[in-house]
Amino acid sequence: MWKYAYQVPENKKIRVIVHTDCKNEADDQFALAHHLMTPKFDVRGIVAGHFCKNPQEYGEENTAKASYDEVIRMMELMGIEGEYPVALGASKGMEDEQTPVESEGARFIIEEALKVDERPLYIACQGAVTDVASALLICPEIAERITIIWIGGAAYPNGGFEFNLMMDIHAANVIFASKAELWQIPMDVYKQFGVSLAELQLKVHPCGKVGKYLFEQLEEFNHKAAVYNMAWPHGEVWGLGDQATVAVLMEELEKVSYEMIPAPRVADDMTYIHGQDYRKIRLYKTAEVRLTLEDFLQNWRSILDSKGEGKMKKYLVIDAGGTAVKYALMNESAKILERGKFPTPGYVDHTLEDFLQRLDVVVEKYQKQIEGIAVSMPGMLDSRKGYCVTGGMLAYFSEVPVVQLLEQRYKLPVTIENDGKCAALAEKWKGSLKDCRNGAVVVLGTGVGGGIIIDHKLYRGGHFTAGEYSYILTDQKRSEEAKGYWGMANGAETLAQKAAFYTGEDPEKLDGIQIFDRANKGEEAVLKALKEFTDTLAVQIYNLNVILDLDVVAIGGGISKQPLLLEYLNRSMNELMEHHPIRKITPYVPKPEITNCKFYNDANLIGALYHYGVLKEGRVEE
Repeated sequence: MWKYAYQVPENKKIRVIVHTDCKNEADDQFALAHHLMTPKFDVRGIVAGHFCKNPQEYGEENTAKASYDEVIRMMELMGIEGEYPVALGASKGMEDEQTPVESEGARFIIEEALKVDERPLYIACQGAVTDVASALLICPEIAERITIIWIGGAAYPNGGFEFNLMMDIHAANVIFASKAELWQIPMDVYKQFGVSLAELQLKVHPCGKVGKYLFEQLEEFNHKAAVYNMAWPHGEVWGLGDQATVAVLMEELEKVSYEMIPAPRVADDMTYIHGQDYRKIRLYKTAEVRLTLEDFLQNWRSILDSKGEGKMKKYLVIDAGGTAVKYALMNESAKILERGKFPTPGYVDHTLEDFLQRLDVVVEKYQKQIEGIAVSMPGMLDSRKGYCVTGGMLAYFSEVPVVQLLEQRYKLPVTIENDGKCAALAEKWKGSLKDCRNGAVVVLGTGVGGGIIIDHKLYRGGHFTAGEYSYILTDQKRSEEAKGYWGMANGAETLAQKAAFYTGEDPEKLDGIQIFDRANKGEEAVLKALKEFTDTLAVQIYNLNVILDLDVVAIGGGISKQPLLLEYLNRSMNELMEHHPIRKITPYVPKPEITNCKFYNDANLIGALYHYGVLKEGRVEE
């Protein structure tokens, strides 16, 4: 993501969840940025936590939402929106030490902790520990799978008031009493991370929109605090204490800066009660302040040099469909800067030149801004050679060396890839298949298309038909009919026909929106049609999985946005597996995780850009 002159070996990278009360003060955003910029960290996601004392316009019960929105804002300013999942944490602290607070954040921690991964999972907690404590209470078995790094608690041995602890004493007692490994960084240690505004002005403020925002919002908070005669902050220096979680994860193991002590309890006045029969925790005495702050401040130079405002490369990305041609000006992290579309010239009444003349207008608009052109299109494509074997609904592209044609026409690098395979690449890069070794995308549209990921790479096949699911024969007796193939069995038209059969209505008057609106209201006839549709879909996903041994199957297409579709599909799959005669004998008939695609209408654009990076700029196809 960030352009450094070095790479961290894969086996040295650390799996971490960042838990942040990101809108509490004005330094939290700096710590979030540092975690996301550090090459050593494999950030699995971000949990937005609650806070108090500074509710701003969100109100006392919505501070976690304030943190969530600030995380999203920071990712947008950094040019990495959508790069990491963000989960909303609890809205308030725990009422006692036995009752967890349900939240997306707690569930996200559990989900990540339970994943099969040889690496330990670190939870970098920079505020109240409500979500991680709740996760431990909901699912105690994760205790052996996580290490909690908590910035919180006053100095030892006595303790006393400390803000992060104050926000949820009950949760602190839960993590102290748990079996999870705990690294505590108390107030006397994290307060060592001081920096002057002069240094931030010099090294952070010039670094694009995000640097400008970070500095100015801190300066603004500084003056707001002064209005209320607060003892802190002091005017010209700031404590970047949340950087401490970066510090302890970055420092060399031989630098012993902690001691192992039995975990205490915390009294209501936030003093420590020692002598508990708890496991030992890591209590930090010092931290690598110089290394951490220098790393943080120098990282901004990398942004200024490679990702600062106006420094990110831009591309024109084309998604040519049978009905419309969508296009977008995108930066290298897949942020869409501008977008538009024009009607696709039909192959019956138009020629290739008609298509190109319309594309000329778009390219001319962006030609001076872009590094190259990435194209997603239907048909069987030799994407490495840039040759279109068949053009599908763009039949005038058949047997055309598309890349050569466009590069000569526009004097820019060009790539092409099949639209279904682009959808799979998008999910592999930033979506539901991001951490998946073997997976598939199944796009439900007019027909059924998609892509297959094997060993983290897109599988195209020797004749480029891999993922062209529509051609799969489902009924040998109907091999001469379109309805005998998967493309019709689970296409949009078939769902309407099934609904019409059970309701007695004209299928021409039914569309997906109407069908799911009625299904969500519990209309029995429509639900029967949906169940029949998902039963058929489950059979084909089962067949794919037996052949490919998939970890995840992600469902795309317009109807995949409907939660009810996924609910019924999983029900159909569970029933199929339950009644499977072989599975009653042996458990080794696999069942993949079935989920939604993360991207919908933009998937082809994102995947086409990723493919461009692999072919033209040496992106490692992991």
